[in-house]
Amino acid sequence: MKFKAGDCIFFKIASDAFLAGFISSVERGKYEIALSGYDLQIPPVADYFHNCLLFATKYEMGETSLLALDVIVIEPEYMDQSTDSELVTHIEIPGFLSASGFKEISHISELKSYYESGIKLRDKETQDKDNPITEFEIKCFVNINEFLKNIQPRNEFPTVKLYKQTDASIYYWQIYGSSNNPVFLVIHWGKLGENGEFIEIKNRMLSDLKEMYDAQIFGKKVEGYQETEEFQRMILQFQTADGWGGIDDLDFRNEIWEYLDRFLFWTGNGSISGGDIGSGTINLFFETVIPDIAIDTIVHALREKGIERPYLIALENNQTEVPDDGSFGIKVLYPKDYQGSFFY
Repeated sequence: MKFKAGDCIFFKIASDAFLAGFISSVERGKYEIALSGYDLQIPPVADYFHNCLLFATKYEMGETSLLALDVIVIEPEYMDQSTDSELVTHIEIPGFLSASGFKEISHISELKSYYESGIKLRDKETQDKDNPITEFEIKCFVNINEFLKNIQPRNEFPTVKLYKQTDASIYYWQIYGSSNNPVFLVIHWGKLGENGEFIEIKNRMLSDLKEMYDAQIFGKKVEGYQETEEFQRMILQFQTADGWGGIDDLDFRNEIWEYLDRFLFWTGNGSISGGDIGSGTINLFFETVIPDIAIDTIVHALREKGIERPYLIALENNQTEVPDDGSFGIKVLYPKDYQGSFFY
């Protein structure tokens, strides 16, 4: 890639018109960019980006609020070859930046209309009059300095999950920790679908733990453990009492999300990757190594928690053609005798 996360760039959208943006991430193989409020006849200078305002969305749910950069997404194959975008300066990103929107842009010529609509959505009079956004969302600007100050420091010990298959079973090994106070490492291993064993290493110098982290990963790979090439994508679905769901449904989703994520993690078999509410359903999206084992884990966990409301567990089998029933090729695996279609 020509650019990297933290790069501050400008877009030339006409011979005398320039926009500015901040690259928040390249983790998913594409550029995720938050535009700023810049729209002038000359390109911005480096000092501009040290105190600029970026497109953002604030989510408010009761007493809880979350601020996320409102980003566009551009393919690197296009942007790297374009002469209409240039690097101005770079700002170090302290950690993970929350983002929303993810509007796909295929050509820089599309940016002008996106920018203008974004400015309009952030106009208070327009919001009060037209209410173009949901009651949970507020389109706004955020000062880049204030936003970055509130980001948790980058963790140098991200979770690494490795797997090894024998003739009869799959075994997992994973390591994670924190390079910030308190500093620690956790190594967890076992048979896929079972809790396994773990050790916690703390009260060590950060430099010692860094060396141990790298050495442990290298050693397990020498033993034949490796990262899985592809997780299976699945959906856990509950019905809501009404069409769109309410605060109780949101609280229920968040509670089950956190609860099941721990079960999947501690059995080495994946994690919850997202969720939504709407059209009469609560959906939790998760990734797993072996779907059948994940189903056993989830059914056991929900029974243990005393969840009585019915639910479906489905596999996204990635069919390219949409079946006649509109289910997008999604196959319900639980309950085993389920005969209906799946919609979300």
